[in-house]
Amino acid sequence: MEHAALHGAQLLGLLLALAAPLLALLVLRPAAGEDPGLPERAVPLARSLARSAFGAAALGAAATAANLFVSVAEIEGRSALGGADPSTVARFATGTTVGRLAVARGILLFVAALLARRIERTRDPLARALPWGRLAAAAAAALLATALVSHAAALPSGRAVAVGGQVVHLAAGAAWIGSVLQLALARRLLAGRGDRASTALASHILRRFTPIALAAAALVALTGARAAWLALGGAGAVATSAWGLTLLWKLALLGPVAAAGWTNWRVVGPGLDRAARDGTSPAGARRSLDRMLELEATAGLLAILVAGILGSVSPPDPSGNGRLSPAQLRAVTTPHLPRTGIVDPSTWVGSATRTDDDLRYSEFMHNGSGLVVVLLGLAWLLQARGGGAAGRVGALWPLALVPFAAFIAIASDPEVWPMGHVPPLEALRDPTVLEHRIGALMVLVLAGLGLREERRGGEDRPLGHALPLLMIVGSLLLLGHAHSSFGTSESLGTLIDWQHAVLGGLGLAAGVVRWLELRGLFPHRVARVLWPSLVIALGAAMAFFYRELA
Repeated sequence: MEHAALHGAQLLGLLLALAAPLLALLVLRPAAGEDPGLPERAVPLARSLARSAFGAAALGAAATAANLFVSVAEIEGRSALGGADPSTVARFATGTTVGRLAVARGILLFVAALLARRIERTRDPLARALPWGRLAAAAAAALLATALVSHAAALPSGRAVAVGGQVVHLAAGAAWIGSVLQLALARRLLAGRGDRASTALASHILRRFTPIALAAAALVALTGARAAWLALGGAGAVATSAWGLTLLWKLALLGPVAAAGWTNWRVVGPGLDRAARDGTSPAGARRSLDRMLELEATAGLLAILVAGILGSVSPPDPSGNGRLSPAQLRAVTTPHLPRTGIVDPSTWVGSATRTDDDLRYSEFMHNGSGLVVVLLGLAWLLQARGGGAAGRVGALWPLALVPFAAFIAIASDPEVWPMGHVPPLEALRDPTVLEHRIGALMVLVLAGLGLREERRGGEDRPLGHALPLLMIVGSLLLLGHAHSSFGTSESLGTLIDWQHAVLGGLGLAAGVVRWLELRGLFPHRVARVLWPSLVIALGAAMAFFYRELA
């Protein structure tokens, strides 16, 4: 989990850091030069790009450094809270190829942060192209170091071509998604003050960015398709591997980015151009631009984070490892009644490997939790639709979550006190235990927010923006929640990770739909049924389809 989160932070920082000089050199400087009054209006935008590049590069450098410790802890079978011996980390950083490339990436991102800060503090950041070129070179070198430790670099043959494709994929992602995020961060400046010069600058920027985004999106699609084919070995592995399912969720998130980009190209850009040319009010076009940039940035940010998780998931190999077997596929697609029998944990706690009783207990936990999630989704569906029943269920579901949080915290790991003898703080060194405790805490937070809302009232029930944020964060944690290294066989780990990819994707979709509904970017009549239905589907998958004995 920690490795996946840090991988996503590194990727986000890298793409944003490279996007800033690309936007400045290829879009902003030429756009500002089209009319005499525009360079002065472009300076705040340039400073915003440099400021964002500084923060992104610093984030990437910090995540890279932290990931050295997390990687060593994971190798030793501990969570980040378990710590890592500094001397072991030093040996990993200097004595392995992965470690040395991580150190190089961290240094390059730190240099990029310094260069971006220097650009931000200049009087006219657009006066000279050379500082931006240096920033681009540092970020591109860090990108190369990242590609050299990607899945492409681990291929048994054709490695050089695959790494080259990964470099192009990441660079195109920076030019497209990274640039969209940069523009979204500066969207208030981009919209300007509504005067003719500001409108003209925004129009020129969109007109110049559109062909770059189209070309970059095409490169992302082509290089991504080739990399997926090499990793999966065929279309059949897409639906039967955790890597393939995670890839599908990433592609689904890129859909709204492409749709919003098309709207900017065909509707918003021409509207701004007409307003600048005719001197009419650009208010409608500016509002549309702001909304589309928010939509692009939301989906693009999540796509980058899912891509970071994808980079920490092992793709299937040609021998079939990493894919569901026919028996496993039949097991997870055949509904069954939830397990109700509780297996005595004393029969398996302390075993070096997962036993059948252990797996039965895990199925019981997942099935029981799924039933609660189904009921929760039904309650949210009634609450979202309004009416007299909404008030009654709004008072009940938070109370039901309190014992559910206790159930997860206590029963998910019976070897830990109070069911077992392992002290709670010591148990947090185990990544699986840590993730279960985080899940229980998030359920408790939901309960607390629900009780607070019922007591004080509130708009956009249930829970407003807090609910989709928790759903999105929890789902990303679930997507990165792997068991394959902790006393679990490779086949069983594949089965568990595949099911977590299904559950995490459903939760992520529910959270995104609810978030976009609250932001006015998704039709309310559809969303109020769709997102609770996705929660119900998630619960049903846990209650009636989750299997570990297959």
